Amino acid sequence: MSPDELMEVAERVLAMAAPEEQVEVVAAHSRDTEVRAYDGEIEAFTSAESAGFGVRVIRGHRQGFAYAGTLDADVVAETLGEARDNAAFSTVDEFTGLVEPDGVAEVTLHLYDEALAGLGPDRKIELALELERLVCAGDPRILGVEMAEYADSIETAVIASTTGIRSISRETGCSLAAYSLAGVDDDVTTGFGFSVGRGLDDLDLEDTARQAVERAVRMLGAGRAPSRRLTVVFDPWVTAQFLSIVGESFSGSEVLKGRSFLADRVGASIAPPTVTLVDDPTDGRWPSATPSDAEGLATRRNVLIDAGVVSGFVHDGYSARALGARSTGSAVRHGFKSTPGAGTQSISLNLWLSAPEASSITRKPERRMPSPMTAPLCRKCGQRQFWQLLTDTTFTPSRSSRICLIWLSVAYCRPRPGLQMARTGTWRSTPTASMAIASSGQPA
Repeated sequence: MSPDELMEVAERVLAMAAPEEQVEVVAAHSRDTEVRAYDGEIEAFTSAESAGFGVRVIRGHRQGFAYAGTLDADVVAETLGEARDNAAFSTVDEFTGLVEPDGVAEVTLHLYDEALAGLGPDRKIELALELERLVCAGDPRILGVEMAEYADSIETAVIASTTGIRSISRETGCSLAAYSLAGVDDDVTTGFGFSVGRGLDDLDLEDTARQAVERAVRMLGAGRAPSRRLTVVFDPWVTAQFLSIVGESFSGSEVLKGRSFLADRVGASIAPPTVTLVDDPTDGRWPSATPSDAEGLATRRNVLIDAGVVSGFVHDGYSARALGARSTGSAVRHGFKSTPGAGTQSISLNLWLSAPEASSITRKPERRMPSPMTAPLCRKCGQRQFWQLLTDTTFTPSRSSRICLIWLSVAYCRPRPGLQMARTGTWRSTPTASMAIASSGQPA
């Protein structure tokens, strides 16, 4: 479905808005494919299209919301009526309202791959089968492949409102994933590998298989280490999951609800001066890059920790009004079936090559690590969030560089689907944690 067709649906809803109402429409269409190989054959092939829209109505500082999983004309008016009814029964909230254009221009990002959008099923099947073959041939200790999968998604979405917001996004994404089994005698271990991108040219079939093999066989013969206090260096994808927890503490929504341990720490030093944490969805290298947020405002680069000091929080329209701030273009939502909230979208952790004295730190980009560890955060479903959490986390410092110690105490008890590692049975909960992201005063 084209962006023009979706925008036509949105404009049809807005045309029915009453003078005293604010109305926002989010309309979306997606086509998703998944191919799963097992034992040299295709175990499953699914391809599905979905479309729908959500409507927010605000009248007298009361908000109502409704959505429909179809774009049929007779459903449009009915859904708007349901949103109005819901608004009538909601609580008055002085901070409720829709955002207005703030003059920040959208960056140009190339997020849509025409070749992937037109790709037929044969090549997708070949990739899944070849991935399984490469994993099985990677090491004689590999017992088999639990799953080898290719998946892709082609998505189009629009946001329009009576306050003048008009936003269009088109994105493609694809991934390879493999789960492997390795064994020697009675010792059996598991591993996984993955690769994600906007198009097939971004996927690395051989590297995905290598990851799945190495992660499985390197655990053979492993034992439990004795308890002691140690400096720990995390695998980059583990660091990415820790950063996802820390990132939520910078949400204006979390601050407003009293659930952020950083709420009163703006201006405080919580990390060494070598550490900068940035949320930058305008960086096209990351899978969660996007030119606009879930309210239709242009995204922008937001510095969360600057040289070890908490700089501020990310806001959507509501949290900005409630906290006396301005929206940072950081509204997120789980598709058209939900209302927006404030959240980080694409976090990256930048470390200096060495540890200069705080008084001599300058903001010269050339001194940043050229390949930062990153934990891109998704604005959609939990499963997609998991894969995007794991991608683009490679961090390879030179042998002469030093990684400084970061200590952040994280108290988090609510379940997070993004932390449930697929098929491993671990990370089923998120207990209180004390985190050291890196280590060592000695050369790496």
